[in-house]
Amino acid sequence: WLNGTPESDVAVEIVAGHLNGDGELVDIHVAPMAEDGRDGDALRYKGQLQPYESGQLGVGIRVRPSNPNLIHPYETGLNKWA
Repeated sequence: WLNGTPESDVAVEIVAGHLNGDGELVDIHVAPMAEDGRDGDALRYKGQLQPYESGQLGVGIRVRPSNPNLIHPYETGLNKWA
């Protein structure tokens, strides 16, 4: 699903944080995920985020460009969330 983009050009991350009253993530923590093989044409990733507090947490997976030539990791606006 990377549409020809090499795996080395993306970062896959677990993003978690507490949910505020508006359902937005606050106190965000990010952990990298690593490629863990393939299922046909699909890549499989695994990662781990240690619980840092108890309570209601929101968790998502983010895929974003990763290239040393980027000034900022989000400058392209090409983030995908799941």
